Amino acid sequence: MNYWQFGDYLGIGCGAHGKITLPEQQQILRTVKVKHPRGYMDLSKPYLYEQWHVASDDRPFEFFMNVFRLKTAASKQQFIDYTGLELSAIATQIAEAVDKGLIEETNDSWLVTNKGHRYLNDLLELFV
Repeated sequence: MNYWQFGDYLGIGCGAHGKITLPEQQQILRTVKVKHPRGYMDLSKPYLYEQWHVASDDRPFEFFMNVFRLKTAASKQQFIDYTGLELSAIATQIAEAVDKGLIEETNDSWLVTNKGHRYLNDLLELFV
C-alpha cells in the first residue's frame, strides 16, 4: 500500500528501484540498482546504476499514476506533502477531470469515479 500511496521505498537487490522524498529540498530521488547479477556482485564497482531527481513537471503524473489506481480517496494534503507542489499547479487538470466525470472533488480529497477507473489512462494523460 505504501507504494500505491506514493510513499517512499528503498531499492535493495539486483535491479531494484527506489524512491525517496526529500521534503526539505522539495525533491524526489529515484534510484535503480545494477540489473545484471554479475555486475551487482562485483564489489569493485558501485551497485547503484542510476539515480535522478524527478522534475517538478513530472511529479503530478507520478503521484496520480499510483494513487488513482486505488479505490480510496486521494488526499490533497498528501499531494502537497509528497510532491512539494501547491494545488494550483494542477488546478486546470483537476477541473477538466471533474468536468469529464473522471473524478469527484471534495475540500480535502479526490476520488476516481467508476468512469474514471474505466478510462484511467485518459485521466492520467491530463497530468503528462
